[in-house]
Amino acid sequence: MTDSLERYAKIRIDFSDRMIAERKAHGLNASAGIVASGLGTIPENIRQLVIRLETTERGVLRQLNEKRQSFIELLNKLLLVIMLLILVFVSVVLARTWRELIVRKKTQVILQDFNTRLQEEVDRQIKERFLVF
Repeated sequence: MTDSLERYAKIRIDFSDRMIAERKAHGLNASAGIVASGLGTIPENIRQLVIRLETTERGVLRQLNEKRQSFIELLNKLLLVIMLLILVFVSVVLARTWRELIVRKKTQVILQDFNTRLQEEVDRQIKERFLVF
């Protein structure tokens, strides 16, 4: 299409040059006769060509926008999946940590109880041995 536009532009420039030369040589009436002959309709052809170019360009832009929108939607879905995976991972880590804390607390209570009983047993045995001597 741009080749056609270039051709019409060359024709229009040639027409303008011819009009200027005709007006200089023979006056305004002679140049008006050239316009009346229909040679000046080239701008309409150019206008139609430009309209076709703009229509084609709008279609291409619409397709690019649709592809871009699809890509953005895909990225949004991917981001959502990643965020959900992170949420699941953090939940699992927190659950394990919570369980470990509970197990440690229970173990600590059991150890304290064992230490208390052990200390009582050691104290009892010491008393018994001192009583024996």
